[in-house]
Amino acid sequence: MSIIIKKWVSNIIYLFKKSGSGQVNKQDCFRILLYHCIGAHDKKDRLNIKVSLENFYEQIKFLNKKGYNVLPLKDLVSRVRAKKSIPPKSIAITFDDGYSENLVKILATLKQYNFTATFFITTGYAIDKENPKKRYWEFWDFLKPDELEKLLQSGNDIGSHSCSHSNLCILPEESVKSEILKSKCILQDMLSIEIDLFSYPHGKFNSIVKRIVENNGYQAACSSIRGENNTDTDLFALKRIDINGQDGIFEFEKKLTGCYDWLDFIK
Repeated sequence: MSIIIKKWVSNIIYLFKKSGSGQVNKQDCFRILLYHCIGAHDKKDRLNIKVSLENFYEQIKFLNKKGYNVLPLKDLVSRVRAKKSIPPKSIAITFDDGYSENLVKILATLKQYNFTATFFITTGYAIDKENPKKRYWEFWDFLKPDELEKLLQSGNDIGSHSCSHSNLCILPEESVKSEILKSKCILQDMLSIEIDLFSYPHGKFNSIVKRIVENNGYQAACSSIRGENNTDTDLFALKRIDINGQDGIFEFEKKLTGCYDWLDFIK
């Protein structure tokens, strides 16, 4: 489906919601933002996973200006588990893969508004570096152990994103278990913290992958399914909003209000 059609449909949904006909900012619901890399444009980035530093700053400023409750993902997970109330306009910020570009400025931007984020680390990229580089995003710079410590010191959380960033749905079950457990152990041993949040590589999971994550010490797992979460949400199939390099403030606002959620219903 073309970008023009997607934007046209999302504009109609936006007008519907803003007219009061559609519910927005409901109590006990929350959304999770999914970022990857914040940095300079790369002409090889056909997936548009790089968001410029300027756009990132404007998006974070928008959340603050519009009164969003930016909460740690762990806090929201705890609230869901305890069936506790969740404030309206609640948002969690997450980053996948573990890129290091503009880390200092990212942390300064979050700190400026007293926000924190969860960083999901692919240990084969960032730490043990066993992965042969094949895909364009694997040639970007990744966080080093001392930078992971800096994330924690700034009040952010760290989760696992597997070892090799493989599609876990097509691996043998033993390999899936190794990817999920080894990455957890590497991060725990290095950082001396409990790693209990997981992000599925490529956002993909099936019943086997989900069961292994759930049975091996994790409290929740994030997917790339678009949508809103609530107190009845399956914590091992958390929905997120993918923020990409083409999202200006208007597209960002539309994503926050669910104007692109429909895309997952037509796959």
